[in-house]
Amino acid sequence: MKKKGDLWLIGGLVLLIGIAFIFWALSRGGEGTMLVVLQDGREICRMDLARVETPYQMTLLEEPEKLVLEIERGRARVVEAACPDKLCERTGWLEKPMDQAVCLPQRVIVRIEGGRLDGVAQ
Repeated sequence: MKKKGDLWLIGGLVLLIGIAFIFWALSRGGEGTMLVVLQDGREICRMDLARVETPYQMTLLEEPEKLVLEIERGRARVVEAACPDKLCERTGWLEKPMDQAVCLPQRVIVRIEGGRLDGVAQ
């Protein structure tokens, strides 16, 4: 037999879980999700992925260090890189904050920043 206090406790826990889920869903991306590309620790590109209207490819580095990104609304990926192992290409789509593709031979990091936590953490 449940007491009135037990029902309040269960209701409060359900409410807290619901609020936590909403904050988690909001922090996963959407408006303010930024694509950032660094080479040798210097930022060479930054763009808001929520503002991309049509998919396109962008060449960031020319030969011999060629690096081509495919960019769509809310996500991006490396489609061509002039490195021997192609790990950055095989990383796939970067969609959520903290997703990243790294090309060590070219000293390039392609990552997603965004959500509520990035502003505090930086």
